[in-house]
Amino acid sequence: MIRLALERRLRHADEYLRAHRLTHRVDALITDAAPEDVILDEVRRRRPRLLVLDTHGHRPIMDLFVTSLTSAVLNRAPVPVFTGA
Repeated sequence: MIRLALERRLRHADEYLRAHRLTHRVDALITDAAPEDVILDEVRRRRPRLLVLDTHGHRPIMDLFVTSLTSAVLNRAPVPVFTGA
């Protein structure tokens, strides 16, 4: 069920970027590694010009995780990061 929800989010992101005629690549990566390490490793490997990082809306239970993940990526990313809710 979680995988389907994530695939739907990726599909929506892809459709949005296509609608705005932006060159992009959307990939799903499933791993047990820490999310911030995976994101930063992929950024270093792929060398994008911009990282778009989706964040959840305000949900008190998720805020601790999302905030720490977002902060870790923002503080260590070698490229500009765009975040949205």
